[in-house]
Amino acid sequence: MTPARAMGAPEPREPCPGDAPTHVVVLCDSAALRRAVFAFRYRVYVEQMGRRQRHADHLRRLLEEPMDADARNYALLRGEEVVATIRANEAEDPAARYYRKLYRLDALGLASLAAVQVTTKLMLRPELRGSLALARLLLHFGAESCRLGMQLDVMDCNAPLIPMFERFGYHSYCGWVFHKEFGTVRAMLCPADTGGYLAAIGSPLARALGSRVADDAFGGYGLLRRIAERPATPALHAAFAQHVRPL
Repeated sequence: MTPARAMGAPEPREPCPGDAPTHVVVLCDSAALRRAVFAFRYRVYVEQMGRRQRHADHLRRLLEEPMDADARNYALLRGEEVVATIRANEAEDPAARYYRKLYRLDALGLASLAAVQVTTKLMLRPELRGSLALARLLLHFGAESCRLGMQLDVMDCNAPLIPMFERFGYHSYCGWVFHKEFGTVRAMLCPADTGGYLAAIGSPLARALGSRVADDAFGGYGLLRRIAERPATPALHAAFAQHVRPL
């Protein structure tokens, strides 16, 4: 994913604005919501972070990409304002072929990529860093992905965010890869049928996935035993050794 470019890892803290129950996650299935998401992306990537984006529309201040045509875009709303987003594409979507190659999906040894999901464009407003906003968005996103039959989620992140995504249940599996717009990133994946591991590490995704999919229903642990790298977070080593493979 080229997610999480503007996020910080959640740590114990006082209540933050993102904890407010008035925040809701919605599927952006209308022209107005999609435009709001594209405008939010532009503000984060172009105006706040100063990143060069090949598909940026500087006249309208929008960032819409070819992958958006058949993607599921979700937004966390505070009232009518977009404060966080995430995007999902099926790995077999022709528009996602760049990520299929970047994440080396054809080398995973899967019979099919029909149930593999590519997650990108995960971002949230700076004041929500450290709040429950990220967990709320990922919980909804994970439950919806599971409901739609997705069995494996793949994404990427920058080095400082690896521990955070490991605590959500993602695993590094092919080292560093070079993204043409974001530079060196870490490819990570999370099988939907590893609820036992998710529960053992205290991942918020355990609620979204574990209650919907039987442990190892799709062979997720077998995949992890073959390709998952040792977690960079020492606190996860015991659960990894118990559920995936000895260290």
